[in-house]
Amino acid sequence: MIEALEEYVKFVNTTVTNYQKSVQLVDKEADEVTPQMINTALSNYGGVSLMLIAEYNRKKAELRQEQIEYGKWWDEKYSNMRRKMQGEVPKTTKIAQKEVEIEVRVQNRIEYDTKQACIFEAEQKVSFYLRLLDMWRKMDNILVNISFNMRSELRALSIDSRMNSQKAMMGSMPYKDQATPLPVKPTPQPGEWVREDERPERPERTVVRNKKT
Repeated sequence: MIEALEEYVKFVNTTVTNYQKSVQLVDKEADEVTPQMINTALSNYGGVSLMLIAEYNRKKAELRQEQIEYGKWWDEKYSNMRRKMQGEVPKTTKIAQKEVEIEVRVQNRIEYDTKQACIFEAEQKVSFYLRLLDMWRKMDNILVNISFNMRSELRALSIDSRMNSQKAMMGSMPYKDQATPLPVKPTPQPGEWVREDERPERPERTVVRNKKT
């Protein structure tokens, strides 16, 4: 059992190391999440999902095979042990199933422990890959949210950069050139024909009438 546990720990460490390559989003040199890392993770998401699903089903098949082999071994050992024990007692005496099972485990202790360890290791691998699949499904939302936030930040930085550039250009211009002059309509000369829409507006005259007393 200890050897099976050690093998399982090695399996977990190797799998985690390979898995971390797909979820690593921080550039070690820049010490930050970069757009390139996000794009790489998004582009590899589908491939990693297929790999995890394939490995999960492969481990399930291995577990099933271990269970089938153990079942065959147990049936053979149990049948032989029951026949042996029944032959050692009078025919009127029936051997309890529990007694036969105990005797099988005692007489085949090493082989029994080995097969149980193989089943345990296979079960843990299936459970481990199932947890990886659950985590990877959640990783989908994490990648989408990080990508959306990064696009928003880049858009905001682009706007700030343009505004700072315009301010710098305005600051280098003379003050008189910074203001945009308003259009002024020319004053028509006497006798000059002017279109109606170009005539200057005349101020309205206010007529004040004396009230009769």
